[in-house]
Amino acid sequence: ETLPSLANLEHLVTLNVSLNKLTKFPDIGLEKMSKLSCIDLSVNDLTDIEVLESTHLEHLAELNLSRNSIPSISSAIKENWPSLKKLDLTDNKLKNVPVELGDLPKLKELGLTNNPLTDNRLKKMAAQK
Repeated sequence: ETLPSLANLEHLVTLNVSLNKLTKFPDIGLEKMSKLSCIDLSVNDLTDIEVLESTHLEHLAELNLSRNSIPSISSAIKENWPSLKKLDLTDNKLKNVPVELGDLPKLKELGLTNNPLTDNRLKKMAAQK
C-alpha cells in the first residue's frame, strides 16, 4: 500500500494513517508539514521508516509506531524530532534502541513492550508499567 503526496497540507497538525497495511513509510512531503505534532502509524506492516526518521519535524510531540515490524530506530531522531514527548514502539521487532533516545529533552513516555530486546536492562524497563 502507499499514500498520495500530502505536501500541500502544510497546516496539518495530526496525521493518522493507522490500519493501512503500509510496509514502508512513503515520501509524502512531510518536510512541508511544519506544524505536524501528532502522527499515528500504528497497526501497519512497517519495516522501513527511514523517510520519517530523516525528516526534521520541529513540533512532533507524539508518534505512535506500535504494532508494526520495525527492526530498528535511527539515532537521527534526536536532531529531527526535538519536541517528541511520547513515542510508542510497542509490538515491533526492535532488538535495541539508540542511546540517543535518552537525550530527547522532552520525552516523557516511551513504549517498548513486546519487542525482542537484547539488553536486559531495557527488557526490565519495558516490562514495567
